[in-house]
Amino acid sequence: VEPRLASVWVALSKPATVTLKIWEGRVSAGSGNVLNTSDPTPTLRMGDELHVAVPLIKILPTSPRPLEPGKIYSYDLEIKVGSTTHTLKSLGLLPTGTVEGRKDEALGFEENALPGFALPPAEITDLRVIFGSCRRVENDHLDAMVWIDDLMREKPDENPYSYKDANKRPHQLFLGGDQIYADGVGRRDI
Repeated sequence: VEPRLASVWVALSKPATVTLKIWEGRVSAGSGNVLNTSDPTPTLRMGDELHVAVPLIKILPTSPRPLEPGKIYSYDLEIKVGSTTHTLKSLGLLPTGTVEGRKDEALGFEENALPGFALPPAEITDLRVIFGSCRRVENDHLDAMVWIDDLMREKPDENPYSYKDANKRPHQLFLGGDQIYADGVGRRDI
């Protein structure tokens, strides 16, 4: 994310066309006015069941609305597979509750809330960086990514991390592992 660029990586099991949409602030799925939208981006086949896309929003230099530090932005994806269009909500990625005996948290931290991001802050002393490695969700070990979410949820007014405050969110995540484990994790069928 930069003031005039925003993108996300998407890995799917089927070919699709992916569009990224962003909103200013924390918003629920289907609400608010879209701030910006990427062009539809086709996936690139990387394996029999691995198709990736990186939809990119480019905000023109002449636009009076660049992305700004100190603000939270929400995003959603439209994933078109054949004649069917999915969103994060239609894929079931925004609920909270228990699925198959495992706690299933919404990507936006609250039910129906879209996931979000914040630009690195204006002051370097406010920058929050997290490092991890070798995340494999389908194993018996503690999932450190869930720990990061828990850290941002606990006492958000007192904690140095909070999903509700742009300057208390992790601004950058560095993963030093050597692969994405696309060949051995549970997945959704798109």
